[in-house]
Amino acid sequence: MNEFSQQFLGSHPIGFYIAGLIFSLLGGLLYKYHAWQKHKKECEVKGHDHAFSLKYWIRDNWQDMIISLIVSFLCVRFIDLVIHWLNPKIQAAVGFSLPETEDQIAYFLIVAMVTQWAIHKYYRK
Repeated sequence: MNEFSQQFLGSHPIGFYIAGLIFSLLGGLLYKYHAWQKHKKECEVKGHDHAFSLKYWIRDNWQDMIISLIVSFLCVRFIDLVIHWLNPKIQAAVGFSLPETEDQIAYFLIVAMVTQWAIHKYYRK
């Protein structure tokens, strides 16, 4: 079992991933809050009054949050590959590169927020 966990988790201990997934959850929730505020303002302009319902929110968003957790885990698990592949594209597009850092926990937060942004931009019209 130890060999499997080492292959599955890479060089980081399981505690790193647990903490990272909590940060990923927080990043997803931050973006969802932003999207709700934007939706609320649009509804006010149109004259609709939508009260927040936690039950509806969970039913409507649980899949997006699971996707964020999975994408964050995979990106951080294979961060060296992701940075090597993504940096030239980002550098060419905006003149910026993702930093390579020892403390990769911030990538969980960033990837979750970017994933939520992509879901809202491309899949939730």
